Amino acid sequence: AIFYGQAKPTDEQIENLSVVLNIPTQHIQEILGGHYYPTRGGLMSIPPSDPTLYRLFEMIQVYGYPIKAVIHEKFGDGIMSAIDFTAHVDKVEDPNGDRVKITLDVELPPVELTNKYDATQIKNAVDDEIARYYTKEQNFVQSHTHTDIRLLLGYVSCFIAGGAFYYEYKTSFREAIPVTMFSVISFWILQALAAVYQYAIEKDEIFMGSQYSHGREVATLKVSGKLEKYNPKYSLKFTFVDKTTTKQTTLKVEPNTTEWFTTKGILSYEAIDNDLKKYIDTLKQQLHQE
Repeated sequence: AIFYGQAKPTDEQIENLSVVLNIPTQHIQEILGGHYYPTRGGLMSIPPSDPTLYRLFEMIQVYGYPIKAVIHEKFGDGIMSAIDFTAHVDKVEDPNGDRVKITLDVELPPVELTNKYDATQIKNAVDDEIARYYTKEQNFVQSHTHTDIRLLLGYVSCFIAGGAFYYEYKTSFREAIPVTMFSVISFWILQALAAVYQYAIEKDEIFMGSQYSHGREVATLKVSGKLEKYNPKYSLKFTFVDKTTTKQTTLKVEPNTTEWFTTKGILSYEAIDNDLKKYIDTLKQQLHQE
Protein backbone atom coordinates (compact mmCIF):
# COMPACT_ATOMS: atom_id res chain seq x y z
CA ALA A 1 0.00 0.00 0.00
CA ILE A 2 2.91 2.34 0.78
CA PHE A 3 4.56 1.60 -2.57
CA TYR A 4 1.35 2.51 -4.41
CA GLY A 5 0.70 5.66 -2.43
CA GLN A 6 -2.35 4.18 -0.70
CA ALA A 7 -0.86 4.44 2.78
CA LYS A 8 1.54 6.84 4.41
CA PRO A 9 4.59 5.31 6.14
CA THR A 10 5.15 6.25 9.76
CA ASP A 11 8.47 7.48 11.09
CA GLU A 12 8.85 4.16 12.92
CA GLN A 13 8.32 2.18 9.71
CA ILE A 14 10.87 4.30 7.86
CA GLU A 15 13.35 3.86 10.71
CA ASN A 16 12.84 0.07 10.68
CA LEU A 17 13.36 -0.06 6.91
CA SER A 18 16.50 2.01 7.31
CA VAL A 19 17.94 -0.49 9.79
CA VAL A 20 16.89 -3.61 7.88
CA LEU A 21 17.94 -2.38 4.43
CA ASN A 22 20.93 -0.34 5.61
CA ILE A 23 19.70 2.72 3.74
CA PRO A 24 19.70 6.26 5.21
CA THR A 25 16.30 7.28 6.56
CA GLN A 26 16.37 10.48 4.52
CA HIS A 27 16.78 8.47 1.31
CA ILE A 28 13.81 6.22 2.19
CA GLN A 29 11.77 9.26 3.19
CA GLU A 30 12.40 10.88 -0.18
CA ILE A 31 11.32 7.78 -2.09
CA LEU A 32 8.48 6.40 0.04
CA GLY A 33 7.40 9.25 2.27
CA GLY A 34 6.74 11.98 -0.23
CA HIS A 35 4.30 10.36 -2.62
CA TYR A 36 1.26 9.69 -0.42
CA TYR A 37 -1.92 10.31 -2.38
CA PRO A 38 -5.10 10.03 -0.23
CA THR A 39 -7.39 9.32 -3.18
CA ARG A 40 -5.57 6.01 -3.80
CA GLY A 41 -3.02 6.21 -6.54
CA GLY A 42 0.76 6.43 -6.14
CA LEU A 43 2.83 9.30 -7.46
CA MET A 44 6.10 7.39 -7.02
CA SER A 45 7.71 5.83 -10.06
CA ILE A 46 6.96 2.10 -10.11
CA PRO A 47 9.22 0.22 -9.77
CA PRO A 48 11.49 2.33 -7.51
CA SER A 49 14.78 3.50 -8.95
CA ASP A 50 16.82 2.53 -5.88
CA PRO A 51 18.20 -1.03 -6.38
CA THR A 52 17.54 -2.17 -2.81
CA LEU A 53 14.02 -0.77 -2.73
CA TYR A 54 13.45 -2.30 -6.15
CA ARG A 55 14.25 -5.74 -4.69
CA LEU A 56 11.86 -5.04 -1.82
CA PHE A 57 9.19 -4.01 -4.29
CA GLU A 58 9.86 -7.16 -6.33
CA MET A 59 9.42 -9.28 -3.19
CA ILE A 60 6.10 -7.57 -2.49
CA GLN A 61 5.01 -8.26 -6.07
CA VAL A 62 5.89 -11.96 -5.72
CA TYR A 63 4.59 -12.62 -2.20
CA GLY A 64 2.27 -9.70 -1.49
CA TYR A 65 -0.48 -10.48 -3.97
CA PRO A 66 -0.82 -14.16 -2.95
CA ILE A 67 -0.96 -13.06 0.69
CA LYS A 68 -3.59 -10.47 -0.18
CA ALA A 69 -5.61 -13.09 -2.06
CA VAL A 70 -5.49 -15.45 0.92
CA ILE A 71 -6.63 -12.71 3.30
CA HIS A 72 -9.49 -11.74 0.99
CA GLU A 73 -10.54 -15.38 0.70
CA LYS A 74 -10.36 -15.92 4.46
CA PHE A 75 -11.77 -12.68 5.80
CA GLY A 76 -13.60 -11.05 2.90
CA ASP A 77 -12.74 -8.44 0.30
CA GLY A 78 -12.04 -4.90 1.40
CA ILE A 79 -10.73 -5.88 4.83
CA MET A 80 -7.03 -5.24 4.15
CA SER A 81 -7.04 -1.80 5.77
CA ALA A 82 -8.95 -3.08 8.81
CA ILE A 83 -6.61 -5.83 9.98
CA ASP A 84 -3.08 -6.15 11.28
CA PHE A 85 -1.05 -9.09 10.10
CA THR A 86 2.53 -10.28 9.94
CA ALA A 87 3.95 -12.78 7.48
CA HIS A 88 6.79 -15.23 8.04
CA VAL A 89 8.51 -16.73 5.01
CA ASP A 90 10.36 -20.02 5.52
CA LYS A 91 12.18 -22.44 3.25
CA VAL A 92 10.85 -26.01 3.33
CA GLU A 93 13.18 -28.65 1.96
CA ASP A 94 11.53 -31.25 -0.26
CA PRO A 95 13.01 -34.10 -2.35
CA ASN A 96 10.91 -32.90 -5.27
CA GLY A 97 12.13 -29.35 -4.89
CA ASP A 98 12.33 -26.82 -2.09
CA ARG A 99 9.13 -24.95 -1.32
CA VAL A 100 8.30 -21.60 0.24
CA LYS A 101 6.08 -21.63 3.32
CA ILE A 102 4.31 -18.38 4.20
CA THR A 103 2.75 -18.19 7.67
CA LEU A 104 0.22 -15.43 8.34
CA ASP A 105 -0.47 -14.13 11.82
CA VAL A 106 -3.68 -12.13 11.41
CA GLU A 107 -5.52 -10.03 13.94
CA LEU A 108 -9.18 -9.46 13.09
CA PRO A 109 -10.63 -5.96 13.46
CA PRO A 110 -12.30 -5.56 16.87
CA VAL A 111 -16.08 -5.68 17.14
CA GLU A 112 -17.10 -3.25 19.86
CA LEU A 113 -20.64 -2.67 21.14
CA THR A 114 -21.72 0.89 21.86
CA ASN A 115 -24.00 -0.55 24.55
CA LYS A 116 -22.92 -3.94 25.89
CA TYR A 117 -26.34 -4.39 27.53
CA ASP A 118 -28.27 -3.98 24.27
CA ALA A 119 -29.59 -7.42 23.28
CA THR A 120 -29.99 -6.38 19.63
CA GLN A 121 -26.33 -5.34 19.34
CA ILE A 122 -25.20 -8.51 21.09
CA LYS A 123 -27.29 -10.71 18.80
CA ASN A 124 -26.10 -8.96 15.63
CA ALA A 125 -22.44 -9.23 16.64
CA VAL A 126 -22.75 -12.91 17.61
CA ASP A 127 -24.77 -13.82 14.51
CA ASP A 128 -22.19 -12.18 12.23
CA GLU A 129 -19.37 -14.07 13.94
CA ILE A 130 -21.25 -17.38 13.70
CA ALA A 131 -21.63 -16.89 9.94
CA ARG A 132 -18.00 -15.77 9.56
CA TYR A 133 -16.57 -18.64 11.59
CA TYR A 134 -18.45 -21.45 9.88
CA THR A 135 -17.79 -20.08 6.39
CA LYS A 136 -14.17 -19.03 6.81
CA GLU A 137 -12.89 -21.47 9.42
CA GLN A 138 -15.05 -24.56 8.79
CA ASN A 139 -15.42 -24.10 5.01
CA PHE A 140 -19.21 -24.07 4.84
CA VAL A 141 -20.76 -22.27 1.89
CA GLN A 142 -23.48 -20.04 3.29
CA SER A 143 -26.93 -20.11 1.74
CA HIS A 144 -28.45 -16.69 1.08
CA THR A 145 -31.88 -17.95 0.02
CA HIS A 146 -33.77 -16.03 2.71
CA THR A 147 -31.96 -12.79 1.88
CA ASP A 148 -32.58 -13.28 -1.85
CA ILE A 149 -36.32 -13.81 -1.29
CA ARG A 150 -36.60 -10.70 0.90
CA LEU A 151 -34.71 -8.69 -1.70
CA LEU A 152 -36.95 -10.02 -4.47
CA LEU A 153 -40.09 -8.97 -2.59
CA GLY A 154 -38.55 -5.57 -1.91
CA TYR A 155 -37.58 -5.04 -5.55
CA VAL A 156 -41.07 -6.02 -6.73
CA SER A 157 -42.57 -3.50 -4.30
CA CYS A 158 -40.26 -0.77 -5.63
CA PHE A 159 -41.08 -1.72 -9.22
CA ILE A 160 -44.83 -1.46 -8.56
CA ALA A 161 -44.40 1.90 -6.80
CA GLY A 162 -42.25 3.21 -9.65
CA GLY A 163 -44.76 2.02 -12.24
CA ALA A 164 -47.62 3.75 -10.41
CA PHE A 165 -45.65 6.99 -10.20
CA TYR A 166 -44.76 6.85 -13.89
CA TYR A 167 -48.38 6.16 -14.89
CA GLU A 168 -49.62 9.09 -12.82
CA TYR A 169 -46.89 11.31 -14.29
CA LYS A 170 -48.00 10.42 -17.83
CA THR A 171 -51.74 10.77 -17.17
CA SER A 172 -53.31 12.61 -14.24
CA PHE A 173 -54.05 12.08 -10.58
CA ARG A 174 -57.68 11.11 -11.15
CA GLU A 175 -56.94 8.74 -14.00
CA ALA A 176 -54.22 7.09 -11.95
CA ILE A 177 -56.37 6.46 -8.85
CA PRO A 178 -57.21 2.81 -9.81
CA VAL A 179 -53.55 2.09 -10.52
CA THR A 180 -52.51 3.77 -7.27
CA MET A 181 -55.05 1.72 -5.32
CA PHE A 182 -53.78 -1.45 -6.97
CA SER A 183 -50.20 -0.48 -6.08
CA VAL A 184 -51.06 0.22 -2.43
CA ILE A 185 -52.92 -3.07 -2.05
CA SER A 186 -50.14 -4.97 -3.83
CA PHE A 187 -47.53 -3.35 -1.58
CA TRP A 188 -49.27 -4.45 1.62
CA ILE A 189 -49.80 -7.94 0.22
CA LEU A 190 -46.08 -8.20 -0.49
CA GLN A 191 -45.27 -6.89 3.00
CA ALA A 192 -47.61 -9.49 4.49
CA LEU A 193 -45.93 -12.22 2.44
CA ALA A 194 -42.53 -11.05 3.69
CA ALA A 195 -43.74 -11.13 7.30
CA VAL A 196 -45.30 -14.59 6.90
CA TYR A 197 -42.12 -15.88 5.26
CA GLN A 198 -39.98 -14.50 8.08
CA TYR A 199 -42.06 -15.94 10.91
CA ALA A 200 -43.20 -19.21 9.31
CA ILE A 201 -40.22 -20.27 7.19
CA GLU A 202 -37.10 -18.32 8.13
CA LYS A 203 -38.03 -18.21 11.82
CA ASP A 204 -34.96 -17.76 14.05
CA GLU A 205 -32.45 -19.05 11.52
CA ILE A 206 -29.01 -17.49 11.86
CA PHE A 207 -26.94 -19.55 9.48
CA MET A 208 -27.47 -22.20 6.83
CA GLY A 209 -24.51 -23.63 4.99
CA SER A 210 -23.21 -26.61 3.07
CA GLN A 211 -19.84 -28.33 2.93
CA TYR A 212 -18.57 -29.67 -0.38
CA SER A 213 -15.99 -32.27 -1.34
CA HIS A 214 -14.93 -32.69 -4.97
CA GLY A 215 -17.95 -30.66 -6.04
CA ARG A 216 -20.45 -32.77 -4.07
CA GLU A 217 -22.45 -31.61 -1.06
CA VAL A 218 -21.38 -33.77 1.89
CA ALA A 219 -22.90 -31.97 4.88
CA THR A 220 -25.22 -29.15 5.90
CA LEU A 221 -25.33 -27.07 9.05
CA LYS A 222 -28.26 -25.01 10.27
CA VAL A 223 -28.00 -22.68 13.26
CA SER A 224 -31.06 -21.11 14.87
CA GLY A 225 -31.05 -18.85 17.88
CA LYS A 226 -33.17 -16.73 20.16
CA LEU A 227 -31.93 -14.12 22.62
CA GLU A 228 -34.36 -12.70 25.15
CA LYS A 229 -34.16 -8.99 25.85
CA TYR A 230 -32.96 -9.16 29.46
CA ASN A 231 -31.34 -12.58 29.42
CA PRO A 232 -27.63 -12.98 28.53
CA LYS A 233 -28.09 -16.65 27.64
CA TYR A 234 -28.43 -17.24 23.90
CA SER A 235 -30.60 -20.27 23.08
CA LEU A 236 -28.89 -21.88 20.09
CA LYS A 237 -29.93 -24.94 18.13
CA PHE A 238 -27.51 -26.66 15.75
CA THR A 239 -28.71 -29.15 13.14
CA PHE A 240 -26.05 -31.11 11.28
CA VAL A 241 -26.84 -33.45 8.39
CA ASP A 242 -24.37 -35.87 6.83
CA LYS A 243 -25.48 -36.03 3.21
CA THR A 244 -23.47 -39.18 2.48
CA THR A 245 -25.30 -41.22 5.14
CA THR A 246 -28.44 -39.01 5.42
CA LYS A 247 -27.94 -39.05 9.21
CA GLN A 248 -29.02 -36.01 11.18
CA THR A 249 -28.16 -34.82 14.66
CA THR A 250 -29.06 -31.77 16.72
CA LEU A 251 -27.46 -29.90 19.59
CA LYS A 252 -29.10 -27.35 21.88
CA VAL A 253 -26.94 -25.04 23.97
CA GLU A 254 -27.44 -21.89 26.02
CA PRO A 255 -24.08 -20.12 26.21
CA ASN A 256 -23.74 -16.98 28.30
CA THR A 257 -22.97 -14.16 25.85
CA THR A 258 -21.18 -12.17 28.56
CA GLU A 259 -18.35 -14.71 28.29
CA TRP A 260 -17.86 -13.73 24.64
CA PHE A 261 -17.36 -10.03 25.33
CA THR A 262 -14.86 -8.12 27.42
CA THR A 263 -15.88 -5.67 30.13
CA LYS A 264 -15.56 -2.93 27.49
CA GLY A 265 -17.99 -4.67 25.16
CA ILE A 266 -15.40 -5.94 22.67
CA LEU A 267 -16.07 -9.33 21.10
CA SER A 268 -13.50 -11.96 22.09
CA TYR A 269 -12.87 -13.95 18.92
CA GLU A 270 -10.93 -16.60 20.81
CA ALA A 271 -13.72 -17.25 23.32
CA ILE A 272 -16.61 -17.46 20.85
CA ASP A 273 -14.62 -19.34 18.18
CA ASN A 274 -13.54 -21.96 20.71
CA ASP A 275 -17.17 -22.55 21.66
CA LEU A 276 -18.32 -22.65 18.03
CA LYS A 277 -15.62 -25.22 17.25
CA LYS A 278 -16.68 -27.26 20.27
CA TYR A 279 -20.28 -27.28 19.04
CA ILE A 280 -19.44 -28.56 15.55
CA ASP A 281 -17.07 -31.18 16.99
CA THR A 282 -19.81 -32.36 19.36
CA LEU A 283 -22.26 -32.66 16.47
CA LYS A 284 -19.84 -34.82 14.49
CA GLN A 285 -19.17 -37.03 17.52
CA GLN A 286 -22.89 -37.49 18.10
CA LEU A 287 -23.34 -38.43 14.46
CA HIS A 288 -20.72 -41.17 14.68
CA GLN A 289 -22.17 -42.55 17.92
CA GLU A 290 -25.68 -42.90 16.51
